[in-house]
Amino acid sequence: DSLNYLSRINSNTSRREASYMRSRYLAPAYLYYDSDQHVSIIAERLTQVNMNVNQLVFNNMQHMDFDCSAGLKSFEKPTLILQGVNDILGISIAKNTHELLPNSTLVLIEQCAHYVWLDQPEKFFSSLADFLN
Repeated sequence: DSLNYLSRINSNTSRREASYMRSRYLAPAYLYYDSDQHVSIIAERLTQVNMNVNQLVFNNMQHMDFDCSAGLKSFEKPTLILQGVNDILGISIAKNTHELLPNSTLVLIEQCAHYVWLDQPEKFFSSLADFLN
């Protein structure tokens, strides 16, 4: 109910505040640990995303049956795929991408959601350093 209410606010003076409050409700879905500091970071980031444009792009990609898997199969550069096991998107996307990219390394991080560098910064940066080395 709160999300619906905040989405309907039309006043210019309240729109930014309502957008931020709506984002604060949504932000914990992207985190494994409910840190107020991290929720604030994600909420601010979510206010910078134009959800209408995102929805139009995703709908258009589905409509034209967009599939870039053939191009991924021929991509030979080393690629690191880092994803939290508890990501809101699910780990199937990371696993499928790993299968498509012939020279990829997949690292799934436990007790971690969408924002790996916020939930598990030590594991994120050590995985990144290992890959770059």
